[in-house]
Amino acid sequence: MKALIRTKLYVIKRIAINSMTIAAVLISLTSLVVHLVHIQQGERYFLVNILDLIQVLIAWNLFTRKRLAWAIYTAAISLKIIFYLLDGEWIELVDVVDVVVKLNLAVNIYALAVLIIFHRSFNRKSVKLLSREALVPAGIMVFVLAFIYYLKRDASEMFDVILGGGYTRLDHAAGVTFWVCVVVALYLLLRPAFVSGWHSKSQRAYARGIIKQYGQNPSAYLILENDKILYLGKDVEGVIGYGVVGSVVVVLGDPVCADEDFAALLSEFKDFCLSGEYQCIFLGVTDKYLGIYEKFGYGSVKCGEEPRFEFEHYQLAGGKMAKMRMNINHAAKAGLETFEYKPNERRDIKLERRLKSVSDEWLGGKQIGQISFSLGTVGLDNPMDRRYFYAAAPDGKIVAFNVYTPFLGADGYMADITRRTHDCPGGATEKIMYDAFMTFKEEGYHWGSMGLAPLANVRGEGVKNPLTAKVLDFIYQKFNVFYGFKDLHRAKIKYSPTKWVPGYFAYSGKILTPQMAYALIRVQNTGKIRDFVSDFMHIIKTRKKRKRDAQAAG
Repeated sequence: MKALIRTKLYVIKRIAINSMTIAAVLISLTSLVVHLVHIQQGERYFLVNILDLIQVLIAWNLFTRKRLAWAIYTAAISLKIIFYLLDGEWIELVDVVDVVVKLNLAVNIYALAVLIIFHRSFNRKSVKLLSREALVPAGIMVFVLAFIYYLKRDASEMFDVILGGGYTRLDHAAGVTFWVCVVVALYLLLRPAFVSGWHSKSQRAYARGIIKQYGQNPSAYLILENDKILYLGKDVEGVIGYGVVGSVVVVLGDPVCADEDFAALLSEFKDFCLSGEYQCIFLGVTDKYLGIYEKFGYGSVKCGEEPRFEFEHYQLAGGKMAKMRMNINHAAKAGLETFEYKPNERRDIKLERRLKSVSDEWLGGKQIGQISFSLGTVGLDNPMDRRYFYAAAPDGKIVAFNVYTPFLGADGYMADITRRTHDCPGGATEKIMYDAFMTFKEEGYHWGSMGLAPLANVRGEGVKNPLTAKVLDFIYQKFNVFYGFKDLHRAKIKYSPTKWVPGYFAYSGKILTPQMAYALIRVQNTGKIRDFVSDFMHIIKTRKKRKRDAQAAG
């Protein structure tokens, strides 16, 4: 019943806001045209014309529910209404200008009422109001106005120049510059922000408790990282971790809650996305709730496979474990030993510095920037429930370490972070992994995971979106040079997991749109998208240089 009421209210709000915006834009355009035709009367309404133009330019941002657009639009309408009420000359119906003015006033009073009544619907963030980029064109715009007035010393002539009615090339250049600056400033102010969230300690503690109890998805614990916004259930106990890129909400993993509350929490979150006119994509969901996603109108496509380890049946004996056994033996012969560091029991600043040094060296050797959002952090500043295992050489040097986070309602641990030095003996990571899994087994845990292998085996029987799956498989096959999809998949295979669990993208609508694809790249790239492209071009150039050097040497 509540869901039905929310749906009806959403439809009412959408109709009211969209119809108001269309009506306001049409009357603003009409007003601009009429005042341009009746140029002498138009001079009187110079400020109104500017406000009309602003309304037209930012109208689309009302459709996308941007908060700053709401503020600018409301201010513009309020100023117009005040101006009309203070100006009494239009009261009598004299000509077409006065008729348009009355219609403009009536429509804008209606628009102001809608904007005030539904103000909470405009919740999408833009860049900061005092954005440095937007201040530059705004400053130029003010300078041009002052310059024109200085040249003409007459408000009516200034109005004429702004509308393109000047007589000299300087007049025309000034008018064009003014409007270009208006458009650029509004665009820079209203462009979508990459949104990240801040939450209080009590909110994060509440979310942490829910995740430890109900987090079946291996990515669930990563919701607590600072690059996620937390959606806390209103009618049910649950939490969802997401990021916002433009008009797309990207969710990591499944909503976290009790099984019986999953549909209610998903319904809440869908209403939240609809209220802000957001598209939505869930990254790395398991097959446990796919049927419920489909009932709520979400499409889905396989996005990879996750290796799972059932500790009861995971041992080094057997033919399929031969390579794993060989790697571990190699590390043992090099004298490596595995230790667990427990920062919650006793902090060791010196050891943490050595772990950081290993991490910095590993990151420094990567060809691309560090992927975020779907990966966690080392997190030694706030360990919470993370587990740290490291390998040390006979001389005490730390050569590798892994970080594990809980999942499956704290019945298992996922290897979230793996780090090693460039001179680390072979088999060190495998030794840490096996020793950690055996420690968890002795403590009574049942499952281990190494996280999703992105885009692995996305094509096969029963695929519901073959075209999307084909595109994802093409990326897997052809873009390995950039991300290393195949290398990562092969690295996970050598650990001989006891089972592979499929992971999926679940997305609003029936297709995975280009905006969603862009959002998936942007949300996981710690820099801007141009950094992503720059990294890619750097790799291509490096490969070409190596090829040329090899040919020259041959």
